Amino acid sequence: MVISDYKEWTLCKLRGRMDSFNLEQLKSQFLATLDNGSQKLALDLENVDFVNLPMIRYLIELNQQLQARAGEVVLVCPNPTVAKHLDVYASRTGLRIFKDKDSFDRGEVIASKALYKNLPNLGL
Repeated sequence: MVISDYKEWTLCKLRGRMDSFNLEQLKSQFLATLDNGSQKLALDLENVDFVNLPMIRYLIELNQQLQARAGEVVLVCPNPTVAKHLDVYASRTGLRIFKDKDSFDRGEVIASKALYKNLPNLGL
């Protein structure tokens, strides 16, 4: 993971798979970033090939914790395959997903809880 500052956000560029094999390592890296004072994490998923459900659940939980402290986790640039998984699970929970960095800069989400308010709850 490569970490840099981007406006008021901490940008975390990830690559490869985000799954149960590296869940604990990524949790540690995210928590270390938060321990350094960051409250807004933008996860750049452009080079991520796969995100499994436990990782999505963790990101949802992390987002909820940060929102309680006026922070947030957002997902930026997911490839089409990853975007489908995120759209089904994460977007219904308030985790904002942006198509690319330009849409992130403009605040134009491709998925958010508001888009799904009339659909049944999946229990996430």
